This record gives sequence, structure tokens and C-alpha cells, in this order.
Amino acid sequence: MKWGQLAGPIAAADPESDQVPIEYAIERFLKVQGAEGENIDPATLRKYDVLLNGRLMPWCTAHSIRTVKELESKVVCEDFVLSWRNLNPARDKRNVRRTEKLLSRTTKCAELGRLRYWITQNGAKKIRVESRGRGEPKYGLNPSEYELLLSAAKTRKNSWGNPSGKKAKEMQVMVQLLRWSGLRISDAAMLEESQLRKIGGRYVIVIERMAKTGNTVRVPIPAFVGDALRALPLKGMKDGRKYWFWTCAGQPGTCINAWRNDIAALIHAAQSPDAHGRYQRPFEHRASTHSLRHTFACLALAAGATLLQVKEWLGHTSLRTTEKHYGHANKHAQTVLDAAYDAMVAETMKQYPAPVTGKVVGIKKPA
Repeated sequence: MKWGQLAGPIAAADPESDQVPIEYAIERFLKVQGAEGENIDPATLRKYDVLLNGRLMPWCTAHSIRTVKELESKVVCEDFVLSWRNLNPARDKRNVRRTEKLLSRTTKCAELGRLRYWITQNGAKKIRVESRGRGEPKYGLNPSEYELLLSAAKTRKNSWGNPSGKKAKEMQVMVQLLRWSGLRISDAAMLEESQLRKIGGRYVIVIERMAKTGNTVRVPIPAFVGDALRALPLKGMKDGRKYWFWTCAGQPGTCINAWRNDIAALIHAAQSPDAHGRYQRPFEHRASTHSLRHTFACLALAAGATLLQVKEWLGHTSLRTTEKHYGHANKHAQTVLDAAYDAMVAETMKQYPAPVTGKVVGIKKPA
């Protein structure tokens, strides 16, 4: 059976009736848009099917909502939107656009056309995706937030809701790798066995060409992170290259997006969302898949590293990029400057007498 085709005939229903079943409206819409109607792209039809049958229908069943009339409520709309928040803001934003497009195509399906006002009522329009590259300060996770993230990784479950020891182990290693190396998720997901080297008794990750900037990066990592990577079974091999997090069965971009969504879901779970998606333990700053990279940079600067060193570790093309994002965390530099100034004043006072305090004589007051 193709997407949009019905398993069997559907009972006729009056579109203007208050008792139009949601199942009927969804099947009617997919039939109108599918091979028997407008025959839109199968991939687009599949996305509609996932949104309606995979999200809306189970949510309605769980909330005892059976007719389209019951969906005609701003409160119901907002509650449905809140149930989306299980991945990341960017995914939610795409669902908003998909819902708007879906509802704008209901001219031939009056059953769902009654919900078109959701386009203006949809509270998910307020979702803001974290902006990048605009100069806003970036903040990492504090120690307690990082521990919550690691705990969430240890209890990782698979898509069927069952404990997954293998995936949980991979998630723990990935979280520690991102935190202690500052790598982007695109570089970490495609990390090769040959890129982890041991130089002078220290583990070093060497990436000759980063995915985004093309720069060469050489960043040391703690021994426990290197040992955890070495203990992790390799997932795939292609053209003689062995990978820890890529099975080589699909495209690299697919692997990167999968890991990006996994980390985003982990951040969501670490904040203990309730049934409505509201966080019980929200992080101090808005978290994203880049938060572990921000954590590395901010804590490195707080520990005494210079902006130039952090630039080289992160693989930034320009020092200005590092400064505008992490300059707020470079408090150690001011401490060094203050100490240097105090040392200069102390050395100068040894060579010159202390200034005389009190009334200054020999200077005539101007008339």
C-alpha cells in the first residue's frame, strides 16, 4: 500500500458536522493528496502521514479527543504543540511550517480545513532557534548540568523504550568527547581511528581538515576520554578508514544529523520534562548540541588558556570569532593584567620615593 492510499473504504461524513471523526479527516486528507488525488511528492506525503498519524492521532487518543470539532480550540492547539518538544527547536520550527503548509492545502478536504485557523493560533511560532555567528556570548553547561547530561546518557533507551546498553555506552563516550575536545558534532561523529594518536604519553586528536572550516586541528584530550574511545568497538570501515560512530552504511550527513538529534534529545531528557514538555530542571542557559563545545571553550579560558589557544583548539578561522563568542569568559586575562600592573607599581616604588601626601607647596594659586 502506497502512502496516502486507504486500506479500505471510508464511511461518508458530513464535513460541516460537529461529529467528523479525526481518523476520517486524516484518511480523507491523505487520499486527496495522494495517488488518487493531487499526487504530490511521496516524500512530502510521508511527512504529512508522520505528522498526522504519527503525532496528532496518538496525541488525540491519549487525550480522549475523537472529533475535529474538539480540536477547534486554542488551548488544544497549544497543548499539542507542547508535545512536540522532544527533539530540538529547529525540528519544531520545521513542524510549524509543515503544519501551516498542510492546513493551506485543505481546500479539497473540508474536514481538516476547519482547523486552518491554527495557522494564526499556533503557539509554536514563538519557538526560537539558537542563532549562531551573530556575536552573541555563548555559555556552556555548569558542572551539575553536565552530570545530569551524563546521567541521562547512562539511562539511554532505544526507540522502543527499552534499555540499550550499547547505545548508552556510545552516548557517554560522545558526550565526554564533545566536552573535553571542543569538537563540532560533525567532526566528532565522523571521527576516525587514525585521528586519535598518542604523542608523548598523551592522547591527541588530529583532524587535518575540519568539516566546516577546513582548518587543521590538534587538541589534547584527557587519558580517560582516550581510553574510553579505544575501548569502544569500531562501527564501520570504508576505503581503509575505520570509524567509531559511523557504520558507513549510509551517507555521512545522515550519520551527523542522527547524532545531532540524539544529543538534542539527551539535553531534553536531562532537564526532566513533564507530560506537557515543561522542564522540571531547566538549564541556566538555553542548551543545544553546541553547548558541550561552549563548555570546553569557557572552562579552558577560566583555567588560564588564552583566546589564541582556544581559537586553535576550536579550529576557528579568525581570532575575532573566538573573542566575540567567548570573550566574556576570558576573566583570567584581566587577572593576569591586574597582577602585572601591581608588579610594575611595586618595582617602580623601589626606585622612586613614595609621593608626599598632604598640602603641596611651591605652587601658586592662579589669580
